[in-house]
Amino acid sequence: MQFAAYLNLSAPPLHDHRHPSIMEAKSQYQHFIPRFVLRYFAPDQAKGTGTQQKPKRQPKKKKKKKPKSTSALAAGSSTPADQDVRDATEKLEAVTLGGTGNGKEVGKGNSTGEGSSAKPQQTSSRSGNSQGRDDYDDPKNPLIKFYNLETGVLEQARVARAYGHQDMYRDLNASDVNHIENKLSVLENDAARVVKRIKDVQKSGAATVDLTRIQLNDLRKFLFVMKYRNNKFWKKYSCTTMDEYTEVDKTHVQAFMKLRGFTKPAEVWLHTMKVILDTPVDSRGVWQQSVRENGFLHDAMWYIYHMTESYLSFCQPTNPGDEFIITENGFGVNEGPTMYTYGIDPRTNLPTVNSGSYTEYHKFAPLSPKLLLVLRSNFLRKGNEALLRAMRARPEVSDTPSLFENLQLDAAIPSYDARGYVMGFEMKDDHVFSFTIQKISTSYTDLFNAVMLEEARASITWSSDRAMQNTLKAYLTNPKFPPDPAFFLELKREAKQRLLGILDGSAPKVSPLLQGNLVERVESNIAQKPELEVYFLLGGKPSEVVADMARATQLSHQRTQSADRSPKGPQYLATRNAGSRRDMLDYSKQPSRIVYLHIKSWRVNANVNAKKSYNPFVSLQSELHTLMDPGPEDLIGKLAKFIDEKYRSQMMLEASMKVFFRNINRGNSRAAQIWAGREESDSMMLQCEHDLFGQWGGISTSCTKTQLYRRPCF
Repeated sequence: MQFAAYLNLSAPPLHDHRHPSIMEAKSQYQHFIPRFVLRYFAPDQAKGTGTQQKPKRQPKKKKKKKPKSTSALAAGSSTPADQDVRDATEKLEAVTLGGTGNGKEVGKGNSTGEGSSAKPQQTSSRSGNSQGRDDYDDPKNPLIKFYNLETGVLEQARVARAYGHQDMYRDLNASDVNHIENKLSVLENDAARVVKRIKDVQKSGAATVDLTRIQLNDLRKFLFVMKYRNNKFWKKYSCTTMDEYTEVDKTHVQAFMKLRGFTKPAEVWLHTMKVILDTPVDSRGVWQQSVRENGFLHDAMWYIYHMTESYLSFCQPTNPGDEFIITENGFGVNEGPTMYTYGIDPRTNLPTVNSGSYTEYHKFAPLSPKLLLVLRSNFLRKGNEALLRAMRARPEVSDTPSLFENLQLDAAIPSYDARGYVMGFEMKDDHVFSFTIQKISTSYTDLFNAVMLEEARASITWSSDRAMQNTLKAYLTNPKFPPDPAFFLELKREAKQRLLGILDGSAPKVSPLLQGNLVERVESNIAQKPELEVYFLLGGKPSEVVADMARATQLSHQRTQSADRSPKGPQYLATRNAGSRRDMLDYSKQPSRIVYLHIKSWRVNANVNAKKSYNPFVSLQSELHTLMDPGPEDLIGKLAKFIDEKYRSQMMLEASMKVFFRNINRGNSRAAQIWAGREESDSMMLQCEHDLFGQWGGISTSCTKTQLYRRPCF
């Protein structure tokens, strides 16, 4: 539906003097990824040459001139009126103009604005004119490759109708309903000129490119606005009522709405975007106070942080065959560890994120297949190692390093002496910064693409099939991005694997995803997997396996966090034992089918950590093939009809722990046999197992107080 429907606002009467321009304002397809960036991803644009020729126009029959109608004038309000547009307007009803620039693309208007966030709208061909066909090169509106993750179909889309929504920024409370889009176009034009300058320097082979502080701030501001205006935030704020708004900042949004007299969350978003666009970034920093005072404070502070707490770099692949890709949220991706607290929604029985914190080590945006803009946190700047350690020592911050921590990204060299800054040096808008377009290896090019692929939920676009095939294969086999079964559907992992098959020719181009419901297909496939036989014996169902895997993953997170919080050292052994007993008793209360899946996941991770002591190259990816290997939990599961549910989880946890530690100690016992003899080594192994179980909580205290559990049984 249109943005107006999301806002639940109705247009005023046609003769309402308060809104004189609403009659004239045409519905617009508005992009959340700018067209000037998408054009660079057209295959011929990326190569710098075009192979298709625009067909010659067929001569038109002369006809009498007609007086300009009001409808034609209205159509010309968003695109300069020319003969082609007037002809198309007369011949086709319900036609809207493609965008707000000077292009001549004409496409069918989407009256509802529904569909996937990045689903392309097909352009219509004009009667008696080949300009609307998809078999010619139009440099302003070229074809791009568009892989739809919802359907698994590889399509071609015109730039004018890809990666956008109908009336995305339409503000029906303003006299000019398209005032946000008009302001965005100004910023986009400024950024486009800077990017073209960088591309020209890159094409010339020069080592550096010089940018003024104003140009630098335009790029920073442009990157933030692209992130703030993307599909995610549009969906976040496009609620008809506050009851539908479920974000963690709900109380703050409500307070701001009351302060400003707003009735819809979308008004907060549009207002703050207007404040950011209207406030020039001056070198003295006055803009920061203005944004804080006038915009929604949470988003305003995020914008200020974006503009001040990082430095800009540009990257290009070293290998000529490597390329960057772009996705529906390609301008909204940040890299850094995320920490969550989890819960279970009682209505859906699915896992939910109660709260979380994340670290923005890198924010990046592909500007073309050969150029990536990167904002790197100042914590990773040379000389800030002590600040980085202090930041990571805070309890709410993960100490996990950045994926790109070892990638050298040099900051720009300013035209002024940096030492003067300490002595009260005044920043000026005309200061110049010299940037090196830094070449990066194939592995880092693939890693940047992998972050975008991991976050992609709707669509992917690229230029070269060969480069896409290589980088997609690198992502799907990268141990840093394992295929988590609990989020397999959410991550669209199946569709991404299918794309690799399309590119290498092993998958049909007609997608099976179109045939039936995806979830039903996955459930049907799950029901036939022999590896889940025991899970089903424990009461699991195909329709519940995804949710159960998510809950099992949640248990693993809780178990890891509990271990991290436990005090280290032999003097705290009693404290660790007490905590372990509490944890095991809590886990034993979980349904046995979930504990069964949790044990499988836990054992793989535990084996990886154990093997790292003698094999530093072992990884989770290399051990995933052992995920469903049989263990003692399978024996207990196969006896499910003889064992009461309340004992199954307890028995599976204890049996799996016992076997795991016995396997760990088996190697030690073999070494002991060489110098102590078999009898002595067996005694040492039993004692070691007993000690380890004591640290875990001990068999006699972790479960029921039956005779079986009152003493160690080896």
